[in-house]
Amino acid sequence: MTVLDYTAICDRIPHRYQNMLLDTVTITSPDSSDFSLHISPNDTLGRTLFWDNHSPPQLPTPLTTEIAALACISSSGAIKPGYFAYFAGISNFTLTGGPCTADTPIQGATQKRSHRNGFYKHAFTLSCGDTQARGDLTAFYTQEAPSEPNRPDPVPPMHPDALAHPVAIAPFAYKNPHMTFIDTRYTHQSGYALYGLTYSLQHPLTRGHFPGNPVMMGVSQWQMLEDTVTDLHHRSELSAGVWQMDARIVSDTFIPICDMKGMVLSISPQGIVTTIAARKIAFKQRVSPGDRLILEVSSIQSAT
Repeated sequence: MTVLDYTAICDRIPHRYQNMLLDTVTITSPDSSDFSLHISPNDTLGRTLFWDNHSPPQLPTPLTTEIAALACISSSGAIKPGYFAYFAGISNFTLTGGPCTADTPIQGATQKRSHRNGFYKHAFTLSCGDTQARGDLTAFYTQEAPSEPNRPDPVPPMHPDALAHPVAIAPFAYKNPHMTFIDTRYTHQSGYALYGLTYSLQHPLTRGHFPGNPVMMGVSQWQMLEDTVTDLHHRSELSAGVWQMDARIVSDTFIPICDMKGMVLSISPQGIVTTIAARKIAFKQRVSPGDRLILEVSSIQSAT
């Protein structure tokens, strides 16, 4: 059994600053590990950036998978110089008990399922008070500057004409302005929504993901969907309850960035949006600071 503290974890993976969402990882066997995290109000690493100002403060649901992914990656051994581990996908995600509340210890476990051609697949479980989350994760190991991959064909949104009528959205008041991951509303109609974001060149998360090679965190792309549902609720277009939908993110040239299938989101009576299930989330292209993203949400329907 090997116990990794914060310093040892940082030696294994190139995350720093707020992005290091782990305190300890205990490697219990070659294929399994336990992990822990506790973000207190006086956290010296700046990780309270992720808290909102609800009562009690809460952490975004997508962070549960980021925490688990970091544990999976660090338990697999030190990343080779010149290589990075990218979060490639999530499947079979479920969450019960509501979002994680801040200043509540988080604990979990990982189990390696397979390793082939640079792809590592793991299962994870996570608990935080009454919150229970589980799912399957895939990480992809690659060199810092790989050759340019073959890009997929463009896939314009169902209503590309709506992009000519943007409406700016201010950051949500209930959380740090950097943690609102939509800045534009294009359209909403029955069962459909189109929103946008330009990932800021000055976003604080670029300092640690990754140092010298900034890339948007995959869970921040997932957060775009939660923020879109929040905005639709604020505009009284979605009521409190449980909603199911699919979503995809493309670049401003319509290159596929992320696919989200079988998403189920809950809106509490207080307006708190939580993902409670995701059949599959696939991250297809890296997003750099300054890139423009377009989120298309379709098949929105009540699951209550």
